[in-house]
Amino acid sequence: MLHISPKIEEGTNHWWLFLISGLLLFIIGFFAVTHPIESYLAFSLVFAAMIFLGGVIRLMFAISNKAMLTSWKRILAFAVLEAIIGLMLLLYPGLSGMMLLLIVGFYIMLSGGALIQLGMHLNSFGNKSWHWILTGGVLTTIFGMLVVLSPMVGITTVVVWIGFGFFLLAVFNIILALNLRH
Repeated sequence: MLHISPKIEEGTNHWWLFLISGLLLFIIGFFAVTHPIESYLAFSLVFAAMIFLGGVIRLMFAISNKAMLTSWKRILAFAVLEAIIGLMLLLYPGLSGMMLLLIVGFYIMLSGGALIQLGMHLNSFGNKSWHWILTGGVLTTIFGMLVVLSPMVGITTVVVWIGFGFFLLAVFNIILALNLRH
């Protein structure tokens, strides 16, 4: 079991939101890898809903833990941006279909950045496993860059990379949830 500092243990609420997020990300990643062509068509709405939900989850986390998080405003700002992007993509599915590769690539990079921020925050509380979250954030960011920089490789390849990016997000969101669990 991963150990966290008593300060985080006392004040961290809603750790299970990251667990739910991780499980949803795993399901989406599995679908992408096993059905690449169908995934490209379906991802525009699925990603829009997931991005919106991710923003709402981070928003709830930032607000419910603002007394404990010195960087809660940055987490809140990312959450609001994430929710707005998700809502725009839900309202304009044609846009998300055209921009899917760029949107998802940048989303994976932003999510990796959020994991990097949370990993550093866990380190400031003396968490001994903070480096796993930080590493996950760096790897996730790299995968996002690959999606943005290599769209000409083909839709199938890109969708598979997207699936693996979501697998990484899933794993490290679950690790984060277990770190935050009381």
